Amino acid sequence: MVDPVVLLLTTGVASIVGTAVAGVARKVLVRRRRLAELQVLFLVAATEAQRRGHRVVDGEHLAWAALAAPPVSRSLRERGVRVAELLAGVEVKLAQVPAEEPAEEPASRPFGFSALFGRLTRQALHRRERPLLEAVVLALVEDRSTFAGQGLAERGIDHLWSLDLPPFAVESTRGRPYRGNVVPVTTHVVFWNDAKSTMDGVIAILSEVFAMSQPEARYVMLLVHHAGRAIVHSADEAEATSLAERATATARQRGMPLRVTVARARASWWD
Repeated sequence: MVDPVVLLLTTGVASIVGTAVAGVARKVLVRRRRLAELQVLFLVAATEAQRRGHRVVDGEHLAWAALAAPPVSRSLRERGVRVAELLAGVEVKLAQVPAEEPAEEPASRPFGFSALFGRLTRQALHRRERPLLEAVVLALVEDRSTFAGQGLAERGIDHLWSLDLPPFAVESTRGRPYRGNVVPVTTHVVFWNDAKSTMDGVIAILSEVFAMSQPEARYVMLLVHHAGRAIVHSADEAEATSLAERATATARQRGMPLRVTVARARASWWD
């Protein structure tokens, strides 16, 4: 017969160990996700550099990628920041960088990353409590070595700024906002990468069907291209289904086999 005290202690120890293991696994999962997100951001910035014939990816390329991300541009616009003006300024700065090879030719040499690019990404990774895109924007503001960073600082964006997306907007018992695990159940529209749909065609669909600006549409297109798939819109089930059907129909009219699906949002970030 098992001693009840021993059984209780064994159960308690197992519970503590299980909780500790789950906590470690969660931290590892978050770290891997952040690194994966940063890799995609790197690829978007590098693709923009290649499109302009630049061989070195600089802080301005990173700034373009961050500002073009729909969650960032939407949040900044809600705070009165004219994102289009900032992006136009970044475009001017990038246009001043001489192209080292024709933009239409494939890369013949490996990309290099400037010291500023490395410094900004390290600063972003050190903000472990922040979503990656938010951390990158705050690194730009804090460093102020880029046109975008200076412009955001002049427009009142500081360390108190956050993306404030609905899934994270939860009030704690102390009255301070924190990022909880519970996410409102919505439906996502997902684009999948394929070998035949053209980049320009996908950008056109994102602009026409989802009313994205050209930089936003280009960012999402590159996200789909590099990550294999990406959420392009979130809404209730009826709206998401309608938009997915419209996007699919538009793609077929353009002769593209673009796969567009809808998916129910997770109940928790760890599901």
